[in-house]
Amino acid sequence: MKNWSHTPHPTPHTPHPTPQTPNPTPYTPNPTPQTPNPHTPHPTPRVLTLWNFCLLIFMQFFCHP
Repeated sequence: MKNWSHTPHPTPHTPHPTPQTPNPTPYTPNPTPQTPNPHTPHPTPRVLTLWNFCLLIFMQFFCHP
């Protein structure tokens, strides 16, 4: 029975030959809004979540009973 902990790896760890290249096409926002909330005019869901988050914090601070 061999002791595998003492045997070195046959192939050394070599870095990837091709470097990670960034996406050639820049990120473009979705031209069609994905069912926007009728109460808020923001078309992008990302801005919507950020706005909701800010509103939540605002309500927590200023609307205490």
